[in-house]
Amino acid sequence: GGELSKQGGVVASSFQRLAKEDILATDDAFWNGLLSMASKDAVFSAVPAEQVRTLIQEKPLNVATLARKAVSKLTAAAKTKGSLKSSLHASVLNSAALVSRLLPVLFEGEKDHHFVETVFWRGELPPPPGAQTDGKNVVPEVVPDESSKQPLAVPLMDAVLALLFKPEFTCSPSAGEGSPWEGAIGGGGATRGGTQYDAARADILKLLLVTTSETLYVTPDEYKAAENRWLSHYTGRPADATSRLLASLCNVVFSYDPVGFGIPYSSALLSDPREAVVDAALQSLVVLLDYAPPAPPPASPSAP
Repeated sequence: GGELSKQGGVVASSFQRLAKEDILATDDAFWNGLLSMASKDAVFSAVPAEQVRTLIQEKPLNVATLARKAVSKLTAAAKTKGSLKSSLHASVLNSAALVSRLLPVLFEGEKDHHFVETVFWRGELPPPPGAQTDGKNVVPEVVPDESSKQPLAVPLMDAVLALLFKPEFTCSPSAGEGSPWEGAIGGGGATRGGTQYDAARADILKLLLVTTSETLYVTPDEYKAAENRWLSHYTGRPADATSRLLASLCNVVFSYDPVGFGIPYSSALLSDPREAVVDAALQSLVVLLDYAPPAPPPASPSAP
């Protein structure tokens, strides 16, 4: 209602400034304000995809700084020891929403601007608009300083996986170390703890799905030949971490009762907060289980 509209105005105003000014990375008041004041729901309603496309084209450095700030917020939260303080929940979810807003648009135009490769994988800042390219990569005017590089992809994925099992955020603090979410698969696990954990789990799982969605923006031939590095990272984790994630997703999906109260068309009358996390868990499970890295090319026959 009114509060969401107000928060949407704050987000829209911040993005309008991003489109007009070059915001320094050291302007903590602006960046912290955007990450802490933005509502995760307001991000998508107040920032249409077309505005993000224009921002990437005209102010790529601002977009890179925003991505760095949001990923840094997620990484810091993931590395906190013990439970995640409730005062940090909003900024973490807002950061996840901002990355989820940016990445699909970035994937969509990756062949033109190579932003994801430059910023997320190589850790470099993007060139100014109109910079020369060699047809694939940007030709830098100055060789970037190695110490200034901040690759974002792997830290982002590691943060996503850690936040999925963060006490007082996505699981109960009473859950045993390494335990999956509630259910029979994997043994024991965290107690549900109401809809608070479900909402956070759904949002972080949506971010996981967004990071893997690069495949949607390539041709069938490219899909067969190219590795999805995001999915390779998620599925190439140590066995105990992978099994914990898969067991948690299975527990959420198979413990869900879609019948509910048994009232026909009850979904039209009553909202089920559990449905969002089940939907995200089911999609994540399918994406992770379906992925198969492309086979390496056959070795060239050795010369006689």
